[in-house]
Amino acid sequence: RRNNLDKIKEISPDLIGFSVYTQDYQYALSFARMIKKELPNIPIIFGGIHCILCPEQVEKEDCIDYVCISEGEDVILGLCDYLPKCKLLYQSRLTNLDDLPFIDRDILYEQKPVFKKDLSISTGRGCPFSCSFCASDALNRVYKKNSLGKFVRQRSVESVISELTLCKRRYAPASVYFTDDVFTLSVDWLSRFASEYKRRIALPFYCTANPGTIKDEELYLLKEAGCQMIGFGMQSCNEEYRKTTLKRCGSNERIKEVAGLCHYLKIHFSFDHIFNLPNEPI
Repeated sequence: RRNNLDKIKEISPDLIGFSVYTQDYQYALSFARMIKKELPNIPIIFGGIHCILCPEQVEKEDCIDYVCISEGEDVILGLCDYLPKCKLLYQSRLTNLDDLPFIDRDILYEQKPVFKKDLSISTGRGCPFSCSFCASDALNRVYKKNSLGKFVRQRSVESVISELTLCKRRYAPASVYFTDDVFTLSVDWLSRFASEYKRRIALPFYCTANPGTIKDEELYLLKEAGCQMIGFGMQSCNEEYRKTTLKRCGSNERIKEVAGLCHYLKIHFSFDHIFNLPNEPI
């Protein structure tokens, strides 16, 4: 933190931003206090999932000048033009993802060149499921409450392929990781993606999907595109507990069928589990 603070002093920015999850909120908060003590005139904004779900906790901190409680692209642009007097900020609409510029990865790769090897990219935002253990359901409810628009969105195939083409030429990654909560949102989208990805990118990739809802057709399309591995969220092997407590759809029989088809297609896969779930039957 001392080194980072020295770097901030060297840059002398007009605004300092933190994007926080719950698990790193306390660390970020302590660093913000450290910054504010030595650079009291530089405004600090906090954003991210923790701020959207717990704004009343973040708002009370004196070291934080602004709290973004929605998506932040328009908010940040507004702050760059004019620093408002209100502390809680949110943009009144959700972003059309194709309108956003591609991520500036050079900022990260200059510090951590090793990340060039495996390219991370998102094709959308949000998740259509309402799993009780996940922040996505809570985010969805917040966005509905504030009438901000459709929470689950996906970029066009051309937007994703264009960014991947640029990154492939510039960074020469060995593989691609799609960070979406659920990569298989639409058979139609995936069909168009598989064709273009195979033709123009042709790198092995990893993605995540729901094992209880993924369709056979989607698995074949992933294989066609060059999918090397799928991460499946299962969380519990008890079907009834998974359905009633975790709000996680899909039968054990169907999940076995999906695993069998992955073996047949030679797609590696893993199952994500949560240990020590409350009242889970043995």
